[in-house]
Amino acid sequence: MVPWPSRLARFRVMAMAGSAVLAATAIAACGHVTITVNGGPVAPKSVIFGPAKVGTDGTITGTYFRAKLPPGWVNGAAFFARDPNVEVAIKKGPTTATGPGIVVTLTQAPPDLPFAAYADISFHHAIADKTAGKVHLITGLKSASVAGQQAQDFTTSNSGNTDWTIYVLYNGVVYEFELVAPSDQFATARAGPFHAFLASWQWG
Repeated sequence: MVPWPSRLARFRVMAMAGSAVLAATAIAACGHVTITVNGGPVAPKSVIFGPAKVGTDGTITGTYFRAKLPPGWVNGAAFFARDPNVEVAIKKGPTTATGPGIVVTLTQAPPDLPFAAYADISFHHAIADKTAGKVHLITGLKSASVAGQQAQDFTTSNSGNTDWTIYVLYNGVVYEFELVAPSDQFATARAGPFHAFLASWQWG
């Protein structure tokens, strides 16, 4: 079975700890997300993103980006036909084999929620999600970058797989990059195909 990430991970939220002035909650249902910021609702955001186009030369063209398919990797978007906002779903070929996969999900960012708060909320919900078994935290949320843009990333493991998640905010859209792989293949996939994929990423 291909170890794709949990589909409930697409919009990860939980209550923020402490007495922060900014509070946010989200409910994902029927392809919509409702956000409450500072006690006031923000209009539901309809799903507006869909699968990127993958050319015969391996070029991936999404709504606001371009990237390249890593050598030996294939398009696995068919596995996510009904999943909201997944633009990239690729894996080490062939599609029938168990192996590493990369998923990129786009979400319209709440206009009044700072990126750091969004990432923190999503991170805490992700490590509390037991959909695919108990999540073990390997590295907590820390600063990173993707194609020159500020990012936040963390690494977890569960059910024999390791998952590296990166959040990036670009032009009002949050990009969630996920590399998931059998734990014994993770280091190789991260240093090779995933590194190449991120290096090929172009905003636009």
